[in-house]
Amino acid sequence: MQATALTDSGPTLPPGWRRHIHLAMQDVGESLKLWRLWMLMATNDIAQRYRRSLIGPFWLTLSTGIMILALGLVYSYLFKIPVHEYLPYLAAGQVVWTLMSSILLEAGSAFVAAEGYLKQVRIPKLAFILQLVTRNLIILLHNMVIYIIVWLIYQPPLGWQTLLFIPGLILILVAGTAAATMLSVICARFRDMPQIVISLLQVVYFLTPVMWRSNQLNEGNHAIIKYNPFLVFLDIARGPLLGEMPSAETWVIAVGLTVLTCIPAFFFFARFRARITYWL
Repeated sequence: MQATALTDSGPTLPPGWRRHIHLAMQDVGESLKLWRLWMLMATNDIAQRYRRSLIGPFWLTLSTGIMILALGLVYSYLFKIPVHEYLPYLAAGQVVWTLMSSILLEAGSAFVAAEGYLKQVRIPKLAFILQLVTRNLIILLHNMVIYIIVWLIYQPPLGWQTLLFIPGLILILVAGTAAATMLSVICARFRDMPQIVISLLQVVYFLTPVMWRSNQLNEGNHAIIKYNPFLVFLDIARGPLLGEMPSAETWVIAVGLTVLTCIPAFFFFARFRARITYWL
């Protein structure tokens, strides 16, 4: 890579990088303008997946609900936590975790699955990332039925802080889009990466307080959650659903992590965007 040129006005990017960034910004702008397209593609994905099914995408909700009910009854007994406290905690956490993990898991095949479009039709590449994020947002809305049912039964205390779920969800979607963009490019180049991501997320799931509470750890094990970025995004969405107010520190860290994910993801996408089609 060429050395950064210096001018009287300060450092400037090399000509090659300026072109990469310009094309990447153009891709982002065109993708946002085509919001009807990727929203239609996302809804069509779900419709095709459950074509001729009696209850359609609610099979996802049903399977997730059965898992939450089974785990809730078993782990509330093992952890000696009353069911009316544990089940809402598990339901809210599992629904949010499913959104985050699904975005990262499906990023591994985002461009590979869109190979036919990318090689035949001129569609901005970021549109396929927005498609998978939108698809998982729709699935989240279906899964929220589980939380609503649990809330109607156990009625955890809710207040105005519950509205903070919306900005928390927005941060998850923005950070998830950035992470999925970078991950999808890597997975398009290295086809073993999706399996590695699956294995890593399985480990991270058990290291993240989804089924268990942070206060169940001994003092010497707090590093497991202190340096876990997934917990930060989980807290800003799960807390409001349980009537809890995430701390200001948690919000600051969440915003910081989102920015620190978006910036390198954009430059990574800008650098390798033109090569994606050749890797497929």
